[in-house]
Amino acid sequence: MHASPVHPAATAAIVRVREGKPIVTDGPFIETREQMAGYFLIEAKDRDEAVAIAANVPGARIGTVEVRQVREITGLP
Repeated sequence: MHASPVHPAATAAIVRVREGKPIVTDGPFIETREQMAGYFLIEAKDRDEAVAIAANVPGARIGTVEVRQVREITGLP
């Protein structure tokens, strides 16, 4: 179980892959009319590595993957 919040949307990296090339934009992206379809919790050494991993998510080829860092809060699972 994981219960940590994520950093604000303004800190996000938005990853899309179009014509085989990753396009990375600083966030935020998600609008109120859109829905989050799920999430992946990964370990990466830094934001660049997280973005590279996100570019390999199949959904990035047809939609958008938003990369945000998890906030560490003592006492949460």
